[in-house]
Amino acid sequence: MNQRMRKRSAKGGHARPSAARSRRRPDPPPSAGRGRPSDETLRQGEARFRALVETATDWIWEVDSHGAYTYASPKVKDLLGYEPGEVLGKTPFDLMLPEEAERLRPVVGAFLSAGKPFANLENLNRHKDGRIVLLETSANPIRDAAGRLRGYRGVDRDITERKRAEEERRRREEEFRAFVETTNEWIWTIDAEGRHTYSNPALQRILGYSPAEFMGQVALRYLHPDDQSTVMRMMATERVRTEGWSGQLLRWRRKDGSYRLLESNAVPVLDAEGRFAGFRGADRDITDRKRAEAERDRQFELSIDLLCIAGFDGQLKRVNPAWTKTLGWTEAELTTRPWLEFVHPEDREATVAAGAKLAQGKQLLAFENRYRCRDGSYRWLSWNSFPVRDEGLIVGVVRDVTEQRQIEEALRESEARFRSLYENSPDAILLTIPDGQILAANPTATRIFGRTEAEICRRGRDDLVDPNDPRLSDLLAQRAATGASHGELMFRRADGTRFPGEVSSSVFAGPDGQARSCMVIHDITQRKKAEAGLLDSERRYRLLMENISDVVWVLDAETLRFRYVSPAVER
Repeated sequence: MNQRMRKRSAKGGHARPSAARSRRRPDPPPSAGRGRPSDETLRQGEARFRALVETATDWIWEVDSHGAYTYASPKVKDLLGYEPGEVLGKTPFDLMLPEEAERLRPVVGAFLSAGKPFANLENLNRHKDGRIVLLETSANPIRDAAGRLRGYRGVDRDITERKRAEEERRRREEEFRAFVETTNEWIWTIDAEGRHTYSNPALQRILGYSPAEFMGQVALRYLHPDDQSTVMRMMATERVRTEGWSGQLLRWRRKDGSYRLLESNAVPVLDAEGRFAGFRGADRDITDRKRAEAERDRQFELSIDLLCIAGFDGQLKRVNPAWTKTLGWTEAELTTRPWLEFVHPEDREATVAAGAKLAQGKQLLAFENRYRCRDGSYRWLSWNSFPVRDEGLIVGVVRDVTEQRQIEEALRESEARFRSLYENSPDAILLTIPDGQILAANPTATRIFGRTEAEICRRGRDDLVDPNDPRLSDLLAQRAATGASHGELMFRRADGTRFPGEVSSSVFAGPDGQARSCMVIHDITQRKKAEAGLLDSERRYRLLMENISDVVWVLDAETLRFRYVSPAVER
């Protein structure tokens, strides 16, 4: 029969069957009653059987001894898109994919040759619209009164979606299995007596035991003694046996004797009758995290900076002890009042604007405002703030910059005084590098030397000092040895004229740490002229005294001793 099916299928199908054959229905089952049934009984039974076949959810069919369909129930249209009359005369292989037909011919042939029934044979078929449909086929042989094989009666069920669901389930199971085998969390199950029935490989990474070593072991044996009683009390409660637990912190003993802190989560396992059968859980090793949190908290408490956690609601949630040390307020006072109450009235508008930026997710760096201390004074605070929008929190690192601001203000005042002195000094002031380069010159210097500041800086010290003055090298040596020098030099103006100057110079460190020097030059031209006139006057007076004929003397009134007697006394 299989050979006949193969030959007819290879010829591309059969001629259209007769109308009588197309209308043929499957033979109804024989009557179970005694004796020969009446015609009416047969008609009623056939009607019931036909109604059952034609309303079944599966496709019911019959094939003859050649394997050609002689009957097809209307369900074939739902499964493969064909009207029943379109498949009559075809073989099942005509509806299959070519490669599927080749695969199944020897399988089906074995059943047909033996005339045996077959069940749950899966086969891929081509729907009339071209898509692939997976059918599950079961059939029983039909024999005549003499026991000869007349064909098969069978049923096909569409299992396409079921197979897809099974494949999806297998895929998900494989993904879950891969997750369980590779996750860092310890996945476990215990029975009602608390004995381990499963552990994933994470057990060995966390506690040092292989899953095989833990199998059948009582869980309580490996818990810290203080935690054993806690777990026993917990598991004895009805709520835990029906709901499980979440976030329970337990200390487990490692194989090397040390302990690891695990965060445990579990749900109860029920048997087929709904009775409690144990727990299934997942434990996460949080030992390192807890150590890090403890270190973070320690640094939080010991930091000299003012550290805080605040909310977008305008409240400080947590502050470290540096706040109390700096402002005098207790932690409770700082965290129970809106932070704006502590802000200087003049700084509140800017503080509200800064808070709005943080609410938008923007970082706030080096924002400064004044906070009121418990004694009524104010301290300047500099804020570096970082929003955590998902949690509605702000992390703040705050530094007291009051002294820094006072120093900066003093520096500004000092700089202002120096600038005023520099600009208005009657002496020339030059800011230089010890090697002779000039960095700046005040207005008096430009007037005395008859050059612009830019010209003075470009020409340098050697162009201002008379090169023939030997005293320059002595003064430079003195400054190099002691850091300062004082003396007189001869200077040159732009027009070539020379003038004497009294110069004081000292070395200091500039902002960049490099050596700088300052030269203050006082024009002593007039003083030198006055000194010369005084010497000349003294010379003429002495000449007069030494040549006058009268005796001139000077007597000390206190000692009555002569302080001066002119030469005339000898004459």
